[in-house]
Amino acid sequence: MLRLWNLKKYPDFITFYLPLFVWMLLIFILSSIPGSTLSKIEFPYAHPIAHSMLYGMLTYLCYRALIHHRLGRIRHSYSLVIAFLFAGLYGMSDEYHQSFVPGRMEELKDLLIDLTAAFVVLVCIALYESNYGEKKEKA
Repeated sequence: MLRLWNLKKYPDFITFYLPLFVWMLLIFILSSIPGSTLSKIEFPYAHPIAHSMLYGMLTYLCYRALIHHRLGRIRHSYSLVIAFLFAGLYGMSDEYHQSFVPGRMEELKDLLIDLTAAFVVLVCIALYESNYGEKKEKA
């Protein structure tokens, strides 16, 4: 008999990696919606705000997964860069994916919004860690 994964054996996966994979799937699903079925939102800057929220959270979840399995100070210092690169690569693949969806097209503007959101999130993380990370370690 085929045994399914017992996810209780993998708490790190559920806590740190599953949210990242679910968020990536959400972005993929939203990118797969044909342009003709998208309703026009009558909200100023709705499109850039949506991209910023999606890719800001993607960057945070990626950083969170990386920092959980750090292998020392070197890994910790590079985790910000790796999370930024990951968000950028996923943003590029998302824009490429949209080029195959009817009524949608890839736009450099969207990728720049994604990268800006990723950068802002990582700056906030770095500022938080520089202000509160040291106090937590000393306590």
